[in-house]
Amino acid sequence: ISVVICAYTLERWGALVAAIESVRRQGHPAHEIIVVSDHNDDLLNAVRARFPALTALANTGPRGIAGGRNSGVAVAGGAIVAFLD
Repeated sequence: ISVVICAYTLERWGALVAAIESVRRQGHPAHEIIVVSDHNDDLLNAVRARFPALTALANTGPRGIAGGRNSGVAVAGGAIVAFLD
């Protein structure tokens, strides 16, 4: 399972960290965790600094959840993709 977490603001940093840690604690480990930053370089840099083992990338599509999800799916390697947003 590839888990894609879409985020857009540092104001929700605590919730993002909690979501990532929750995925890491699951009984069945994810193949990968992908965090997509929705056109926010500060957020992207913060994720990369705090979680260097994760895949953190910028939304390459239009702003919003659809663009973020599509950016995450484009790099996902798991047979199943689960979204947390």
